[in-house]
Amino acid sequence: DKFCSKWYCEEYALQDAPTEFETYECAKDNGLYCEEWTGDIDSTEEFETTDCKCTAAGEKGTFCGSWKCYEKGLTYWIPNLLWSLLPLLLGFVPFYVLRKKVSKKKLAMFLCLYLVWSGGW
Repeated sequence: DKFCSKWYCEEYALQDAPTEFETYECAKDNGLYCEEWTGDIDSTEEFETTDCKCTAAGEKGTFCGSWKCYEKGLTYWIPNLLWSLLPLLLGFVPFYVLRKKVSKKKLAMFLCLYLVWSGGW
Protein backbone atom coordinates (compact mmCIF):
# COMPACT_ATOMS: atom_id res chain seq x y z
CA ASP A 1 0.00 0.00 0.00
CA LYS A 2 1.05 3.55 -0.70
CA PHE A 3 -0.93 4.92 2.26
CA CYS A 4 -2.17 3.87 5.69
CA SER A 5 -5.58 2.21 5.58
CA LYS A 6 -5.91 2.18 9.41
CA TRP A 7 -4.19 4.14 12.12
CA TYR A 8 -4.39 4.81 15.84
CA CYS A 9 -3.17 7.73 17.91
CA GLU A 10 -3.41 9.17 21.39
CA GLU A 11 -3.95 12.91 21.65
CA TYR A 12 -2.45 14.52 24.73
CA ALA A 13 -3.26 18.05 25.86
CA LEU A 14 -0.90 20.40 27.62
CA GLN A 15 -3.61 21.38 30.11
CA ASP A 16 -5.56 19.05 32.41
CA ALA A 17 -7.70 17.72 29.54
CA PRO A 18 -8.02 13.93 29.34
CA THR A 19 -6.14 11.90 26.74
CA GLU A 20 -8.18 11.08 23.63
CA PHE A 21 -7.79 7.62 22.08
CA GLU A 22 -8.41 7.85 18.35
CA THR A 23 -8.88 5.10 15.76
CA TYR A 24 -9.20 5.95 12.07
CA GLU A 25 -9.93 3.86 8.99
CA CYS A 26 -9.84 4.69 5.29
CA ALA A 27 -13.33 4.38 3.80
CA LYS A 28 -12.43 5.11 0.15
CA ASP A 29 -9.18 5.40 -1.76
CA ASN A 30 -8.08 6.02 -5.33
CA GLY A 31 -5.03 3.75 -5.25
CA LEU A 32 -2.67 6.63 -4.46
CA TYR A 33 -4.11 8.02 -1.24
CA CYS A 34 -7.10 7.81 1.04
CA GLU A 35 -9.96 10.03 -0.19
CA GLU A 36 -12.40 9.45 2.68
CA TRP A 37 -11.92 8.22 6.21
CA THR A 38 -13.88 7.69 9.42
CA GLY A 39 -12.73 7.91 13.01
CA ASP A 40 -13.79 6.93 16.51
CA ILE A 41 -12.52 9.11 19.33
CA ASP A 42 -12.90 8.24 22.99
CA SER A 43 -11.78 9.76 26.29
CA THR A 44 -12.92 9.72 29.89
CA GLU A 45 -15.12 12.79 29.29
CA GLU A 46 -16.58 12.31 25.79
CA PHE A 47 -16.91 10.15 22.71
CA GLU A 48 -16.95 11.32 19.10
CA THR A 49 -17.12 10.06 15.54
CA THR A 50 -15.72 11.87 12.55
CA ASP A 51 -16.02 11.58 8.77
CA CYS A 52 -13.60 13.32 6.41
CA LYS A 53 -13.47 13.75 2.65
CA CYS A 54 -10.70 15.01 0.46
CA THR A 55 -11.75 18.25 -1.21
CA ALA A 56 -8.61 18.89 -3.28
CA ALA A 57 -5.70 16.76 -4.40
CA GLY A 58 -2.23 17.84 -3.40
CA GLU A 59 0.77 18.55 -5.58
CA LYS A 60 1.07 16.06 -8.49
CA GLY A 61 -2.12 14.32 -7.26
CA THR A 62 -0.25 11.91 -5.00
CA PHE A 63 -1.86 12.99 -1.71
CA CYS A 64 -4.86 14.92 -0.43
CA GLY A 65 -4.13 18.61 -0.11
CA SER A 66 -7.32 19.66 1.67
CA TRP A 67 -9.84 17.89 3.90
CA LYS A 68 -13.38 18.67 4.95
CA CYS A 69 -14.41 16.90 8.16
CA TYR A 70 -17.60 16.50 10.13
CA GLU A 71 -17.25 15.59 13.80
CA LYS A 72 -20.06 14.75 16.18
CA GLY A 73 -20.03 13.53 19.75
CA LEU A 74 -21.42 13.66 23.23
CA THR A 75 -19.97 14.05 26.67
CA TYR A 76 -20.34 11.25 29.16
CA TRP A 77 -22.87 12.25 31.77
CA ILE A 78 -21.58 11.76 35.27
CA PRO A 79 -22.92 10.80 37.84
CA ASN A 80 -25.41 8.75 35.84
CA LEU A 81 -25.31 5.85 38.32
CA LEU A 82 -26.43 8.10 41.17
CA TRP A 83 -29.35 9.45 39.11
CA SER A 84 -30.47 5.89 38.39
CA LEU A 85 -30.89 5.39 42.15
CA LEU A 86 -33.31 8.33 42.41
CA PRO A 87 -36.49 6.33 41.51
CA LEU A 88 -35.56 3.76 44.15
CA LEU A 89 -35.28 6.43 46.81
CA LEU A 90 -38.43 8.28 45.72
CA GLY A 91 -40.47 5.09 45.58
CA PHE A 92 -39.27 3.83 48.92
CA VAL A 93 -40.75 6.78 50.86
CA PRO A 94 -44.43 6.05 50.00
CA PHE A 95 -43.81 2.33 50.47
CA TYR A 96 -42.44 2.95 53.95
CA VAL A 97 -45.30 5.31 54.88
CA LEU A 98 -48.05 3.01 53.55
CA ARG A 99 -46.70 -0.28 54.90
CA LYS A 100 -48.91 -0.22 58.03
CA LYS A 101 -51.84 1.81 56.66
CA VAL A 102 -53.00 -0.41 53.77
CA SER A 103 -53.84 -4.08 53.36
CA LYS A 104 -51.12 -6.57 52.47
CA LYS A 105 -52.75 -7.16 49.08
CA LYS A 106 -52.59 -3.46 48.16
CA LEU A 107 -49.10 -3.24 49.58
CA ALA A 108 -48.00 -6.20 47.42
CA MET A 109 -49.52 -4.53 44.34
CA PHE A 110 -47.75 -1.26 45.20
CA LEU A 111 -44.47 -3.14 45.68
CA CYS A 112 -44.80 -4.76 42.22
CA LEU A 113 -45.53 -1.39 40.61
CA TYR A 114 -42.68 0.18 42.54
CA LEU A 115 -40.21 -2.45 41.31
CA VAL A 116 -41.32 -2.03 37.70
CA TRP A 117 -41.17 1.76 37.94
CA SER A 118 -37.79 1.84 39.69
CA GLY A 119 -36.35 -0.65 37.19
CA GLY A 120 -37.19 1.64 34.29
CA TRP A 121 -39.42 -0.84 32.42
